[in-house]
Amino acid sequence: MTITPQHIRQLVAHLEGVHRQQEESKRILAAISATIKTNIQAIAEAVTNTEPVSSKLDSLAQALGQIAQLSPASLNGLYSAAPALDQIGGIALAQQITGKSTSTIYSLVSMGKLPATKAGGKLYFSESALRQYISQPRTSRKATGG
Repeated sequence: MTITPQHIRQLVAHLEGVHRQQEESKRILAAISATIKTNIQAIAEAVTNTEPVSSKLDSLAQALGQIAQLSPASLNGLYSAAPALDQIGGIALAQQITGKSTSTIYSLVSMGKLPATKAGGKLYFSESALRQYISQPRTSRKATGG
């Protein structure tokens, strides 16, 4: 079999696609991990009896370590389970929760006032981060650009 330049271009295109999928999986995993860490901190702050909570936090930290070691191929099912932990969505979720227009949301993200993760050319938002944003006093949001 003769390997032609077209074969090489097809192989390169395929490898680039695989690389993009791996990078997107890493970004999604980072967003999920950040959400889990935020939930762990909220649990720790909400509970006054820290002894049982610390053992649960240790278990969660171990689970996070195991998640970080997953291969990108094994992340397919993990992302679909994320909404049970904290809903992750796009612009529609941000609009629904904040009541803001698409252009306002893009502006807030570009100014760093509204947290978002960009993956595959799209913005993804954590429901808990959006709810935290809208729970800020309105004057505080205006002072920060929101």
